[in-house]
Amino acid sequence: MVDQFRTLITTPQVLTEVSNLASLQGKGLTAFRLKFRLLVDQMREFCDESHLVVRDSSFSRLGLTDAAIARISRHSMLVLTDDLDLYMTLLDRGVDAVNFNHIRSWFPRN
Repeated sequence: MVDQFRTLITTPQVLTEVSNLASLQGKGLTAFRLKFRLLVDQMREFCDESHLVVRDSSFSRLGLTDAAIARISRHSMLVLTDDLDLYMTLLDRGVDAVNFNHIRSWFPRN
């Protein structure tokens, strides 16, 4: 699916969460980090300072990572998420967003 998009955009908060979650898996960590590095090299990273992110109206509901996503979405981009609260916040702000859970429902589970 990643190949379908011209530019992948992320935040330092998202990358940190992905990296930390991968560390919990143990096995295959070296291979994951190699692949992760290759993907990060292809991404464009937006960074708002945390003191600005915590002032966003969504911070108290969403937390730091999702509030950072909500803030960068002002740059007119499509946001892909599986987080319902973030998805609804983005729609309320007029941001183009897709909830992965909606896409998953199109495909039968094995």
